[in-house]
Amino acid sequence: MPDPDIAHGWISSPDGRGTLDVIWSCTFTIVLCSWSVLCLNIPRRGKGYWKTLGHKSVWVIFTIVFPEVVTALAAEQWSSARQSVADFKKSRFVQQDCMWSIKHAFFADMGGFMLREPPPNTSPAPRFKDIPIDAVQILWLAEKGYINWPNISEEQIRDKNKADGFARLLTVIQIVWFGVSCLGRAAQKLAISSLELGTIAYVFCTIPTFFFWSNKPLDAETVEIVHATTSMAEILAQTGSKEATLYDLTPLDFINPPQGLSLLSLFWDGFGYPFLQNTTDKRPVETFPNRKATPPRGLSALELAVGAFIGLGYTGIHVVGWNFHFPTDVELLLWRISGCIIVGMVVVYLFVLAVITFGFKQIARALYGIDANVPNDLRSAVPASAQTAVFALASVLYTTARLYIIIEAFTSLRAQPMGIYMTVEWNNFLPHF
Repeated sequence: MPDPDIAHGWISSPDGRGTLDVIWSCTFTIVLCSWSVLCLNIPRRGKGYWKTLGHKSVWVIFTIVFPEVVTALAAEQWSSARQSVADFKKSRFVQQDCMWSIKHAFFADMGGFMLREPPPNTSPAPRFKDIPIDAVQILWLAEKGYINWPNISEEQIRDKNKADGFARLLTVIQIVWFGVSCLGRAAQKLAISSLELGTIAYVFCTIPTFFFWSNKPLDAETVEIVHATTSMAEILAQTGSKEATLYDLTPLDFINPPQGLSLLSLFWDGFGYPFLQNTTDKRPVETFPNRKATPPRGLSALELAVGAFIGLGYTGIHVVGWNFHFPTDVELLLWRISGCIIVGMVVVYLFVLAVITFGFKQIARALYGIDANVPNDLRSAVPASAQTAVFALASVLYTTARLYIIIEAFTSLRAQPMGIYMTVEWNNFLPHF
Protein backbone atom coordinates (compact mmCIF):
# COMPACT_ATOMS: atom_id res chain seq x y z
CA MET A 1 0.00 0.00 0.00
CA PRO A 2 1.49 3.37 -0.99
CA ASP A 3 2.65 5.67 1.77
CA PRO A 4 0.18 8.62 2.03
CA ASP A 5 2.99 10.89 3.24
CA ILE A 6 4.93 10.42 0.00
CA ALA A 7 4.05 12.43 -3.08
CA HIS A 8 4.55 10.41 -6.27
CA GLY A 9 5.02 11.74 -9.76
CA TRP A 10 4.77 15.31 -10.93
CA ILE A 11 3.27 17.71 -8.40
CA SER A 12 1.53 20.77 -9.80
CA SER A 13 1.66 24.07 -7.98
CA PRO A 14 -1.61 25.96 -8.05
CA ASP A 15 -1.85 26.35 -4.27
CA GLY A 16 1.74 25.83 -3.16
CA ARG A 17 5.08 24.95 -4.58
CA GLY A 18 5.34 22.01 -6.94
CA THR A 19 7.98 19.93 -8.70
CA LEU A 20 8.62 22.64 -11.27
CA ASP A 21 9.19 25.23 -8.53
CA VAL A 22 11.85 23.06 -6.87
CA ILE A 23 13.58 22.26 -10.18
CA TRP A 24 13.46 25.84 -11.44
CA SER A 25 14.70 27.42 -8.21
CA CYS A 26 17.62 25.01 -7.85
CA THR A 27 18.59 24.85 -11.53
CA PHE A 28 18.44 28.62 -11.91
CA THR A 29 20.61 29.10 -8.81
CA ILE A 30 23.19 26.49 -9.88
CA VAL A 31 23.52 27.73 -13.47
CA LEU A 32 23.55 31.38 -12.43
CA CYS A 33 26.26 30.72 -9.84
CA SER A 34 28.35 28.63 -12.23
CA TRP A 35 28.15 31.19 -15.04
CA SER A 36 28.56 34.47 -13.18
CA VAL A 37 31.34 33.27 -10.87
CA LEU A 38 33.73 32.29 -13.67
CA CYS A 39 36.60 34.68 -14.42
CA LEU A 40 38.52 32.96 -17.21
CA ASN A 41 41.83 34.06 -18.63
CA ILE A 42 42.12 36.17 -21.78
CA PRO A 43 41.22 34.02 -24.80
CA ARG A 44 43.59 33.40 -27.65
CA ARG A 45 43.49 36.17 -30.23
CA GLY A 46 41.30 35.44 -33.22
CA LYS A 47 39.34 32.77 -31.38
CA GLY A 48 36.03 34.41 -32.18
CA TYR A 49 32.90 35.02 -30.15
CA TRP A 50 31.30 31.61 -30.58
CA LYS A 51 34.43 29.64 -29.79
CA THR A 52 35.00 31.79 -26.73
CA LEU A 53 31.38 31.27 -25.67
CA GLY A 54 31.71 27.52 -26.23
CA HIS A 55 34.92 27.44 -24.20
CA LYS A 56 33.23 29.21 -21.31
CA SER A 57 30.24 26.88 -21.56
CA VAL A 58 32.56 23.90 -21.13
CA TRP A 59 33.96 25.53 -18.01
CA VAL A 60 30.44 26.15 -16.73
CA ILE A 61 29.79 22.41 -17.00
CA PHE A 62 33.08 21.77 -15.24
CA THR A 63 32.03 24.18 -12.48
CA ILE A 64 28.73 22.35 -12.06
CA VAL A 65 30.55 19.03 -11.65
CA PHE A 66 33.55 20.32 -9.65
CA PRO A 67 32.62 23.65 -7.99
CA GLU A 68 35.10 23.08 -5.16
CA VAL A 69 37.93 22.86 -7.71
CA VAL A 70 37.01 26.23 -9.21
CA THR A 71 36.99 27.72 -5.71
CA ALA A 72 40.45 26.29 -5.03
CA LEU A 73 41.69 27.60 -8.39
CA ALA A 74 40.40 31.09 -7.56
CA ALA A 75 42.05 30.90 -4.14
CA GLU A 76 45.43 29.96 -5.64
CA GLN A 77 45.26 32.74 -8.23
CA TRP A 78 44.35 35.18 -5.45
CA SER A 79 47.32 33.99 -3.40
CA SER A 80 49.61 34.38 -6.42
CA ALA A 81 48.37 37.94 -7.01
CA ARG A 82 48.87 38.88 -3.34
CA GLN A 83 52.41 37.51 -3.34
CA SER A 84 53.17 39.47 -6.50
CA VAL A 85 52.04 42.71 -4.84
CA ALA A 86 54.16 41.90 -1.76
CA ASP A 87 57.23 41.34 -3.96
CA PHE A 88 56.60 44.60 -5.82
CA LYS A 89 56.55 46.55 -2.56
CA LYS A 90 60.08 45.28 -1.87
CA SER A 91 61.39 46.31 -5.29
CA ARG A 92 63.02 49.53 -6.40
CA PHE A 93 60.02 50.46 -8.53
CA VAL A 94 58.05 51.61 -5.49
CA GLN A 95 60.30 54.67 -5.23
CA GLN A 96 59.71 55.36 -8.92
CA ASP A 97 55.97 55.81 -8.38
CA CYS A 98 55.17 52.77 -10.49
CA MET A 99 51.74 51.25 -10.06
CA TRP A 100 51.14 47.61 -9.22
CA SER A 101 48.04 46.50 -7.37
CA ILE A 102 46.29 43.18 -7.01
CA LYS A 103 44.26 44.10 -10.11
CA HIS A 104 47.52 44.47 -12.05
CA ALA A 105 48.74 41.11 -10.77
CA PHE A 106 45.51 39.34 -11.72
CA PHE A 107 45.57 40.97 -15.15
CA ALA A 108 49.15 39.81 -15.71
CA ASP A 109 48.54 36.25 -14.53
CA MET A 110 45.53 35.92 -16.84
CA GLY A 111 47.61 36.79 -19.90
CA GLY A 112 46.97 40.52 -20.06
CA PHE A 113 50.57 41.53 -20.78
CA MET A 114 52.32 40.35 -23.95
CA LEU A 115 56.08 40.59 -24.40
CA ARG A 116 57.20 41.79 -27.82
CA GLU A 117 60.80 41.46 -28.98
CA PRO A 118 62.64 44.47 -30.44
CA PRO A 119 62.33 45.10 -34.19
CA PRO A 120 64.99 43.53 -36.47
CA ASN A 121 66.84 46.81 -37.09
CA THR A 122 68.06 47.00 -33.49
CA SER A 123 68.65 43.34 -32.76
CA PRO A 124 68.53 39.92 -34.40
CA ALA A 125 65.23 39.04 -36.02
CA PRO A 126 62.61 38.08 -33.42
CA ARG A 127 62.27 34.35 -33.01
CA PHE A 128 58.93 34.46 -31.25
CA LYS A 129 55.67 36.22 -31.70
CA ASP A 130 54.22 38.07 -28.73
CA ILE A 131 54.22 35.82 -25.67
CA PRO A 132 52.29 36.27 -22.41
CA ILE A 133 54.24 37.16 -19.28
CA ASP A 134 52.86 36.73 -15.77
CA ALA A 135 53.36 38.98 -12.74
CA VAL A 136 56.50 37.22 -11.50
CA GLN A 137 58.10 37.40 -14.95
CA ILE A 138 57.27 41.09 -15.32
CA LEU A 139 59.02 41.98 -12.08
CA TRP A 140 62.04 39.82 -12.96
CA LEU A 141 62.37 41.27 -16.48
CA ALA A 142 62.00 44.82 -15.17
CA GLU A 143 64.59 44.28 -12.42
CA LYS A 144 67.03 42.99 -15.03
CA GLY A 145 66.37 45.94 -17.31
CA TYR A 146 64.91 43.86 -20.14
CA ILE A 147 61.62 45.81 -20.12
CA ASN A 148 60.32 49.10 -18.83
CA TRP A 149 57.70 48.90 -16.11
CA PRO A 150 54.21 48.59 -17.69
CA ASN A 151 52.45 51.93 -17.47
CA ILE A 152 48.81 51.05 -17.00
CA SER A 153 46.44 52.28 -14.33
CA GLU A 154 43.75 50.45 -12.41
CA GLU A 155 41.16 52.47 -14.31
CA GLN A 156 42.45 51.13 -17.62
CA ILE A 157 42.30 47.58 -16.33
CA ARG A 158 38.81 48.23 -14.99
CA ASP A 159 37.77 49.37 -18.47
CA LYS A 160 38.74 45.96 -19.82
CA ASN A 161 36.49 44.30 -17.27
CA LYS A 162 33.24 43.23 -18.91
CA ALA A 163 31.62 42.17 -15.66
CA ASP A 164 27.86 42.26 -15.98
CA GLY A 165 26.87 44.04 -12.82
CA PHE A 166 23.25 43.07 -13.29
CA ALA A 167 24.13 39.36 -13.58
CA ARG A 168 26.30 39.56 -10.46
CA LEU A 169 23.56 41.41 -8.57
CA LEU A 170 20.99 38.88 -9.75
CA THR A 171 23.23 36.06 -8.53
CA VAL A 172 23.62 37.64 -5.10
CA ILE A 173 19.87 38.24 -4.81
CA GLN A 174 19.13 34.66 -5.84
CA ILE A 175 21.70 33.27 -3.37
CA VAL A 176 20.28 35.37 -0.54
CA TRP A 177 16.69 34.43 -1.36
CA PHE A 178 17.53 30.75 -1.70
CA GLY A 179 19.42 30.81 1.61
CA VAL A 180 16.61 32.59 3.41
CA SER A 181 14.10 30.11 1.99
CA CYS A 182 16.14 27.15 3.24
CA LEU A 183 16.52 28.74 6.66
CA GLY A 184 12.79 29.39 6.78
CA ARG A 185 12.05 25.76 5.94
CA ALA A 186 14.49 24.59 8.61
CA ALA A 187 12.92 26.90 11.19
CA GLN A 188 9.46 25.52 10.45
CA LYS A 189 10.83 21.96 10.22
CA LEU A 190 9.81 21.53 6.61
CA ALA A 191 11.67 18.96 4.54
CA ILE A 192 14.03 19.91 1.71
CA SER A 193 14.93 17.76 -1.26
CA SER A 194 18.35 16.35 -2.11
CA LEU A 195 18.39 18.77 -5.06
CA GLU A 196 18.06 21.72 -2.70
CA LEU A 197 20.74 20.24 -0.47
CA GLY A 198 23.08 20.05 -3.45
CA THR A 199 22.26 23.65 -4.37
CA ILE A 200 23.29 24.73 -0.87
CA ALA A 201 26.66 23.10 -1.56
CA TYR A 202 27.04 25.18 -4.74
CA VAL A 203 26.26 28.35 -2.83
CA PHE A 204 28.85 27.30 -0.23
CA CYS A 205 31.51 27.33 -2.99
CA THR A 206 30.22 30.35 -4.90
CA ILE A 207 30.55 32.85 -2.06
CA PRO A 208 34.32 32.38 -1.46
CA THR A 209 34.93 32.16 -5.23
CA PHE A 210 33.33 35.58 -5.67
CA PHE A 211 35.66 36.90 -2.98
CA PHE A 212 38.86 35.41 -4.42
CA TRP A 213 38.11 36.64 -7.95
CA SER A 214 36.64 40.00 -6.95
CA ASN A 215 39.70 41.82 -8.37
CA LYS A 216 40.11 39.68 -11.49
CA PRO A 217 38.73 41.20 -14.72
CA LEU A 218 35.81 39.29 -16.18
CA ASP A 219 35.79 38.37 -19.88
CA ALA A 220 38.69 40.71 -20.71
CA GLU A 221 39.84 40.27 -24.32
CA THR A 222 42.39 43.00 -25.05
CA VAL A 223 46.03 42.91 -23.94
CA GLU A 224 48.80 45.38 -23.22
CA ILE A 225 52.02 45.12 -25.23
CA VAL A 226 55.26 45.27 -23.23
CA HIS A 227 58.23 46.04 -25.47
CA ALA A 228 61.45 44.24 -24.65
CA THR A 229 64.76 46.05 -24.95
CA THR A 230 66.56 42.78 -25.65
CA SER A 231 65.75 39.80 -27.84
CA MET A 232 64.64 36.56 -26.27
CA ALA A 233 67.81 34.81 -27.42
CA GLU A 234 69.95 37.44 -25.71
CA ILE A 235 67.88 37.27 -22.52
CA LEU A 236 68.37 33.52 -22.35
CA ALA A 237 72.06 33.81 -23.14
CA GLN A 238 72.74 36.57 -20.61
CA THR A 239 70.97 34.73 -17.82
CA GLY A 240 72.72 31.47 -18.57
CA SER A 241 69.45 29.77 -19.39
CA LYS A 242 69.13 27.43 -22.31
CA GLU A 243 65.99 27.59 -24.31
CA ALA A 244 64.18 24.34 -23.51
CA THR A 245 62.60 22.63 -26.48
CA LEU A 246 59.86 21.16 -24.29
CA TYR A 247 59.00 24.08 -22.03
CA ASP A 248 55.46 24.05 -20.76
CA LEU A 249 54.26 27.51 -21.76
CA THR A 250 56.98 29.97 -22.84
CA PRO A 251 60.80 30.17 -22.84
CA LEU A 252 60.49 32.30 -19.69
CA ASP A 253 59.13 29.42 -17.61
CA PHE A 254 62.51 29.22 -15.84
CA ILE A 255 61.77 32.53 -14.09
CA ASN A 256 58.99 31.04 -12.00
CA PRO A 257 59.40 27.25 -11.86
CA PRO A 258 56.98 25.26 -9.69
CA GLN A 259 58.24 25.52 -6.11
CA GLY A 260 55.85 23.07 -4.55
CA LEU A 261 52.58 21.25 -4.91
CA SER A 262 49.48 23.37 -4.94
CA LEU A 263 45.99 22.36 -3.92
CA LEU A 264 45.19 21.35 -7.50
CA SER A 265 48.46 20.06 -8.91
CA LEU A 266 47.49 16.42 -8.40
CA PHE A 267 43.91 17.06 -9.48
CA TRP A 268 44.84 18.41 -12.89
CA ASP A 269 47.01 15.39 -13.59
CA GLY A 270 44.28 12.94 -12.71
CA PHE A 271 40.87 14.53 -13.13
CA GLY A 272 41.12 17.46 -15.46
CA TYR A 273 42.38 16.00 -18.74
CA PRO A 274 39.78 17.76 -20.90
CA PHE A 275 40.65 21.01 -19.10
CA LEU A 276 44.37 20.33 -18.73
CA GLN A 277 45.04 20.99 -22.39
CA ASN A 278 46.65 24.34 -23.08
CA THR A 279 44.85 27.03 -25.01
CA THR A 280 46.77 26.03 -28.11
CA ASP A 281 49.12 23.26 -29.12
CA LYS A 282 51.66 25.80 -30.31
CA ARG A 283 54.73 26.66 -28.25
CA PRO A 284 55.10 29.23 -26.94
CA VAL A 285 51.45 29.61 -26.00
CA GLU A 286 49.47 32.63 -27.11
CA THR A 287 47.79 33.03 -23.73
CA PHE A 288 47.85 31.33 -20.35
CA PRO A 289 45.55 28.34 -19.77
CA ASN A 290 42.79 28.89 -17.24
CA ARG A 291 44.24 26.31 -14.86
CA LYS A 292 47.42 28.38 -14.41
CA ALA A 293 48.04 29.33 -10.78
CA THR A 294 51.63 29.67 -9.66
CA PRO A 295 52.07 31.42 -6.30
CA PRO A 296 55.80 32.33 -6.26
CA ARG A 297 56.31 30.85 -2.80
CA GLY A 298 53.66 28.18 -2.93
CA LEU A 299 50.82 28.06 -0.43
CA SER A 300 51.10 28.51 3.30
CA ALA A 301 49.82 25.98 5.81
CA LEU A 302 46.89 28.32 6.57
CA GLU A 303 45.94 28.59 2.91
CA LEU A 304 46.11 24.81 2.56
CA ALA A 305 43.89 24.49 5.63
CA VAL A 306 41.33 26.90 4.16
CA GLY A 307 41.34 24.91 0.94
CA ALA A 308 40.83 21.70 2.90
CA PHE A 309 37.90 23.28 4.76
CA ILE A 310 36.20 24.29 1.50
CA GLY A 311 36.74 20.88 -0.10
CA LEU A 312 35.52 18.96 2.93
CA GLY A 313 32.69 21.41 3.53
CA TYR A 314 31.35 21.10 -0.01
CA THR A 315 31.48 17.29 -0.10
CA GLY A 316 30.32 17.00 3.52
CA ILE A 317 27.10 18.88 2.81
CA HIS A 318 25.93 15.98 0.67
CA VAL A 319 26.38 13.58 3.59
CA VAL A 320 23.74 15.59 5.46
CA GLY A 321 21.26 13.82 3.20
CA TRP A 322 22.22 10.45 4.70
CA ASN A 323 18.66 9.78 5.91
CA PHE A 324 16.79 11.68 3.21
CA HIS A 325 13.96 9.89 1.47
CA PHE A 326 14.71 8.31 -1.91
CA PRO A 327 12.29 6.43 -4.18
CA THR A 328 14.02 3.08 -3.60
CA ASP A 329 16.38 1.58 -1.07
CA VAL A 330 18.94 1.00 -3.83
CA GLU A 331 19.02 4.71 -4.67
CA LEU A 332 19.46 5.57 -0.99
CA LEU A 333 22.32 3.08 -0.72
CA LEU A 334 24.02 4.44 -3.85
CA TRP A 335 23.59 8.01 -2.52
CA ARG A 336 25.30 7.05 0.73
CA ILE A 337 28.07 5.21 -1.09
CA SER A 338 28.62 8.16 -3.44
CA GLY A 339 28.71 10.58 -0.51
CA CYS A 340 31.26 8.44 1.29
CA ILE A 341 33.36 8.18 -1.88
CA ILE A 342 33.59 11.93 -2.52
CA VAL A 343 34.28 12.77 1.13
CA GLY A 344 36.73 9.90 1.54
CA MET A 345 38.61 10.73 -1.64
CA VAL A 346 38.93 14.37 -0.64
CA VAL A 347 40.36 13.26 2.73
CA VAL A 348 42.81 10.89 1.01
CA TYR A 349 43.72 13.56 -1.55
CA LEU A 350 44.45 16.15 1.12
CA PHE A 351 46.43 13.63 3.17
CA VAL A 352 48.58 12.60 0.20
CA LEU A 353 49.05 16.25 -0.76
CA ALA A 354 50.18 17.15 2.78
CA VAL A 355 52.55 14.19 3.02
CA ILE A 356 54.17 14.97 -0.33
CA THR A 357 54.33 18.72 0.31
CA PHE A 358 55.97 18.48 3.73
CA GLY A 359 57.78 15.13 3.50
CA PHE A 360 58.92 14.87 -0.10
CA LYS A 361 62.61 14.93 0.78
CA GLN A 362 62.42 12.01 3.18
CA ILE A 363 60.15 10.00 0.86
CA ALA A 364 62.37 10.55 -2.17
CA ARG A 365 65.46 9.52 -0.24
CA ALA A 366 63.79 6.46 1.30
CA LEU A 367 62.04 5.12 -1.80
CA TYR A 368 64.27 6.20 -4.65
CA GLY A 369 67.56 7.19 -3.06
CA ILE A 370 67.51 10.67 -4.57
CA ASP A 371 67.77 14.16 -3.12
CA ALA A 372 64.65 16.11 -3.98
CA ASN A 373 64.72 19.90 -3.90
CA VAL A 374 61.03 20.43 -4.64
CA PRO A 375 58.00 18.12 -4.44
CA ASN A 376 57.93 17.80 -8.22
CA ASP A 377 61.30 16.02 -8.05
CA LEU A 378 59.58 13.23 -6.15
CA ARG A 379 56.73 13.10 -8.63
CA SER A 380 59.20 12.81 -11.48
CA ALA A 381 60.78 9.79 -9.82
CA VAL A 382 57.47 7.89 -9.58
CA PRO A 383 56.95 5.68 -12.67
CA ALA A 384 54.59 7.25 -15.16
CA SER A 385 52.61 4.01 -15.46
CA ALA A 386 51.92 3.99 -11.71
CA GLN A 387 50.79 7.60 -11.73
CA THR A 388 48.52 7.01 -14.73
CA ALA A 389 46.90 3.97 -13.11
CA VAL A 390 46.22 5.74 -9.81
CA PHE A 391 44.96 8.92 -11.45
CA ALA A 392 42.71 7.01 -13.87
CA LEU A 393 41.13 4.96 -11.10
CA ALA A 394 40.60 8.00 -8.88
CA SER A 395 39.19 10.04 -11.77
CA VAL A 396 36.62 7.44 -12.76
CA LEU A 397 35.58 6.75 -9.17
CA TYR A 398 35.22 10.36 -8.06
CA THR A 399 33.57 11.60 -11.26
CA THR A 400 31.09 8.72 -11.28
CA ALA A 401 30.11 9.44 -7.68
CA ARG A 402 29.72 13.16 -8.38
CA LEU A 403 27.59 12.56 -11.49
CA TYR A 404 25.38 10.09 -9.64
CA ILE A 405 24.68 12.62 -6.90
CA ILE A 406 23.80 15.28 -9.47
CA ILE A 407 21.53 13.01 -11.55
CA GLU A 408 19.88 11.37 -8.54
CA ALA A 409 19.07 14.78 -7.06
CA PHE A 410 16.74 15.35 -10.03
CA THR A 411 15.38 11.85 -10.53
CA SER A 412 14.54 11.41 -6.84
CA LEU A 413 11.87 14.10 -7.16
CA ARG A 414 9.54 11.46 -8.56
CA ALA A 415 8.80 10.33 -5.00
CA GLN A 416 9.30 12.77 -2.15
CA PRO A 417 7.73 13.49 1.25
CA MET A 418 4.73 15.80 1.14
CA GLY A 419 6.64 18.27 3.31
CA ILE A 420 8.86 19.07 0.34
CA TYR A 421 5.94 20.82 -1.33
CA MET A 422 4.71 22.74 1.70
CA THR A 423 5.48 26.44 1.52
CA VAL A 424 7.02 28.50 4.28
CA GLU A 425 4.50 30.50 6.29
CA TRP A 426 6.44 33.76 6.39
CA ASN A 427 3.79 35.52 8.45
CA ASN A 428 4.69 33.20 11.34
CA PHE A 429 7.99 35.04 11.60
CA LEU A 430 6.28 38.40 12.06
CA PRO A 431 5.38 39.61 15.58
CA HIS A 432 1.71 39.29 16.51
CA PHE A 433 -0.09 41.95 18.50
